[in-house]
Order: sequence, then structure tokens, then C-alpha cells
Amino acid sequence: MNHDEMERELRHLEYVLERITPADTVPTLDYWRSRLHALRQAPAEPAQRRRLYRLEQLLCTLEYSVNGSVEAVTSKRPDPSSSRSRR
Repeated sequence: MNHDEMERELRHLEYVLERITPADTVPTLDYWRSRLHALRQAPAEPAQRRRLYRLEQLLCTLEYSVNGSVEAVTSKRPDPSSSRSRR
């Protein structure tokens, strides 16, 4: 994934995740989690990694709202050491 593709994907996810509510069920929160996970695997600049981390935290908040359980959220929280870009 190149820089422009990563930017487009991040902008889209920022748009959607900032507007989604716990009542929205299609697509599921697992779908958005998988989209974020796919981005986590791609090479990215530090600023993009920070945006991705913020989106992951936003999704965790939504998951907590739906599940009402801290365990459900923390079990899906990414390992902070994986946030570094490996080039």
C-alpha cells in the first residue's frame, strides 16, 4: 500500500468512525476492526501511525459502549510495540 492509498483509507476510516454510533450494526464493529488491522500491517509514517492509533482507541470506545465490558475492549487493544513502522 503506497502513501496515497494509506491516506485515503485513513481519511475514510476517520470519517466513518467519528460518525458511527453503537446502534449502527451494518457493517459490524468487527468489520471496522479488521480494516484497522489491515492498515496496521502496512508500512506507514509516524503521523499515520498516530492517526491509526487514535482510530483504534475510538473503535475501542464504541466496542465498550456496545459490549459494556472492559474485558471485551482490552482484549482487542493492539500491542503498543507493534505501532512502530518497520522499514
